[in-house]
Amino acid sequence: MSDEPASATVSTDRIEERFMASLKIRPFPVTELQEMIIALHASGQTERLSDCLLVLQNEYEKEGELDALLRLLNLRAGWGGDEAALAAEFQEILAVAAHKDRVHAAMVDSVAFGSVPVAESLRRLQTLLGCRPGAFCLDKTWGFGIVRRLDGFYKRIVIDFDRRKAHALAFAYAAESLRVLDSSHILGALHTDAEAFYAKVKSAPDEIVLMALRSFGPMSVTHMEDEFARHGILPKGETWKTFWTNARAKLKGNSGIRIPPATKKNEPIQLPQRAAAQTLRLEIRRQFRSCRVVLTQCQLQRPVRVQHNRGSAAARDPVRLFVRRLLPLILRGLVRGLAAPLLRGAL
Repeated sequence: MSDEPASATVSTDRIEERFMASLKIRPFPVTELQEMIIALHASGQTERLSDCLLVLQNEYEKEGELDALLRLLNLRAGWGGDEAALAAEFQEILAVAAHKDRVHAAMVDSVAFGSVPVAESLRRLQTLLGCRPGAFCLDKTWGFGIVRRLDGFYKRIVIDFDRRKAHALAFAYAAESLRVLDSSHILGALHTDAEAFYAKVKSAPDEIVLMALRSFGPMSVTHMEDEFARHGILPKGETWKTFWTNARAKLKGNSGIRIPPATKKNEPIQLPQRAAAQTLRLEIRRQFRSCRVVLTQCQLQRPVRVQHNRGSAAARDPVRLFVRRLLPLILRGLVRGLAAPLLRGAL
């Protein structure tokens, strides 16, 4: 006879049923499957969790779903464990999933499993998978670039950088140093539609400054001037002095941003509260999604838990999740004075 509370068995039975049904759906409902794995992990039923993990990993391997598999392994890495054992296991799992594609197989071989923390190897692989032909990227040495082709035999990426065309980078170096960009990054926006971007430089220089801060992080006026010059962000004929004078005048009306005095050009410009709150809000949403299934499970357990085991681990897990994941983020926002923009629609 099982020692598990009856409510825990019922709720995890339902999760397992939904899990098996979701496995038949194509394309895979990756987010929903991930949430169910999180719920099983929180339930403390290690045998069920291990069975479902094995099934899901096998399905992803069979279908060559590297992106989905990577998300699952990132989740497992976050749970901790023996680093050496995880590195060996993860490398083998990913190698099986990638064996039909020479490029992907070479990528898995190039992310230093066993030599760096597992989470770092997974991050590097995510970077390489994002380097598809046509993707925008940024390198500290070579600057902005566009991926042209991938060479699985020689394990390298050929990129057209602004400073050097058709430059080849080894997968291992690219995984460690490249940053893949999307159109929300200032350089991505510039190269997606240069005409529209330069028109915005003229009409809304304050928005360009905010975009630069969100893309590169907090920086001083001097540093921003250097970055704009380095990446050709201003159109020909537009001087930094003219641009900054116009941007500064418009930014003065933005109460959420603090611009240092003209005599202190090396002090960083402070990001608007709204941008900082948005970053925190996105993290809260991500953590809330991971807690949602467990909270639902707690509701299913509530009627029976009163009769059986008030202090069970399954009953306490939702509280632990909230305290560990969500509460610190909310408190961080309150300390920074971001309460209103942070909590507005956070969940």
